Amino acid sequence: MNERHQARSRIVIMFVLAAMVLSLSGRTSAYVPPEKAVKFTVAGTESAPTNGACSAVGYTNICYSGNCECIEVPKAIINGDLVSNCAQAFISVDKGLALSPNGCEPAFASIISQNNGANCGKFFGTLNLILTTCATGYSGGWDIANSDSGSGTFTGTVTAKSKLSLKFQGGMLP
Repeated sequence: MNERHQARSRIVIMFVLAAMVLSLSGRTSAYVPPEKAVKFTVAGTESAPTNGACSAVGYTNICYSGNCECIEVPKAIINGDLVSNCAQAFISVDKGLALSPNGCEPAFASIISQNNGANCGKFFGTLNLILTTCATGYSGGWDIANSDSGSGTFTGTVTAKSKLSLKFQGGMLP
């Protein structure tokens, strides 16, 4: 196959994978527009990647190609409309499905909000993410695990010193 055909094939695979992951969310009802707009950020320091998909809850164990790496953000902070929270983030990057020539890679992630300290806030749950990682940063969509109560989009960057910064927007049902 030539490079152009391979690139098209990978793009088709990405769309199919996105549809499959969305079907995993268990949503069977029609879309109901969220009643409250929300904006929040997630920030922290990424760990060095390890081989294999992450083994945390949510979307983190998805690795369609079998060639993945796990990036953790063990002390992430959620700020904004979800109230300040302590969290952990797990990102499984599917290296085997990298899109040429730009090198973007699909990834599946979960951000797990925890109550492990006095300043950890009131939202406790898991945000599932489907994203693309590129040299210019991250972008994708999110939803609240096991629920139809919130979803939206996000963008973000990682600095040379592994500082992760994600900006989320979307909606949540009250």
